[in-house]
Amino acid sequence: MLKNPFGVRDGKVLVISNLSPADRGLQCGCLCPHCHGNLLARMGEKKVHHFSHTKDACDETAAFLAGLFQLFLQIIHETGSFYAPALVVAYQLPSTGMTEANVQNYVRIIPEHEKKGLPNTIPVAQGKEFPVESVSLAHNTKGQPEALLISAKGRQLAIRILPPSTCKMVIPKPYHDLSTLLFKAGDMDFHTLSSDKIRQEFLNAARWSWLSNRKVEQEYHRIYSEYLEEQERRQKAEALWQRMAGHAGPEHSPPPLAPKPFVDSGLGLEEQEQAGYLEVQDQFTGQDRVIRDRYGTRWIKCKVCSQIKPDYKFSCYGGSDGPTAGTCALCARGQTGKP
Repeated sequence: MLKNPFGVRDGKVLVISNLSPADRGLQCGCLCPHCHGNLLARMGEKKVHHFSHTKDACDETAAFLAGLFQLFLQIIHETGSFYAPALVVAYQLPSTGMTEANVQNYVRIIPEHEKKGLPNTIPVAQGKEFPVESVSLAHNTKGQPEALLISAKGRQLAIRILPPSTCKMVIPKPYHDLSTLLFKAGDMDFHTLSSDKIRQEFLNAARWSWLSNRKVEQEYHRIYSEYLEEQERRQKAEALWQRMAGHAGPEHSPPPLAPKPFVDSGLGLEEQEQAGYLEVQDQFTGQDRVIRDRYGTRWIKCKVCSQIKPDYKFSCYGGSDGPTAGTCALCARGQTGKP
């Protein structure tokens, strides 16, 4: 059962853990942050410390959310600034189906720390602190607070809160058409945390994530262009494979080919190397096995110049570096393999 830990005294929000034993009961002098009724400070030894109404209690969820939102509004007022975390998106390039109108279906916002190891990510904006011109509280039709609205440099930013599960709230969505941040407070025990500790958690970047940001839309054209380039790359690879397998049209898929020496493919040396590269270039993310193309050629990535080349262009590879890494002949001779 939800029990309200927030009260208002002298115009400021406080939590029950801020009170001393002398503030027990009516001595707390606190009002409900939602209905403004008089509160008792319940500070016994058996139940969790909390506030309760002296009479005509209002909805506990509404009181909890009102206190939490007002406390955050109070912190922003006192700080005078706000830190917006970095904005990073991850995206996938499907084999088919992407159109310029549905790019957003293949894009998601991720926390900055998750981008490591993901192949397709875009750092849209760095995290930064900015001065706050004004901050206000937005309410729903039931009078419950649902978002903080921050204004700065003529633009607005919405803040929503994911409270503990005892509030029985659905996961918040982006607030209207505003760029929206989510504060994740699901694991916080507001009955035992002091106001100062809550303030520290509010300033903890790890608790924040973007629900939406209008800057993401600026990357849709870039992602769609990459998708079209990938389609063209696949078509070229398919045409080379068809030629190699002796098929006339793209309706046939080339059968698996047994490994062959590079010179026996029926294609020119440069042409087959290009086809092999197109086939294997996307296989080097987190790969721990030998990578060969359909012609039997083994491919290695140089740990110096980061280029992917056939094994015969390497001075050494394998061993402690793993089966897909080595040093190409150019880098081994002190030359650069970079174009």
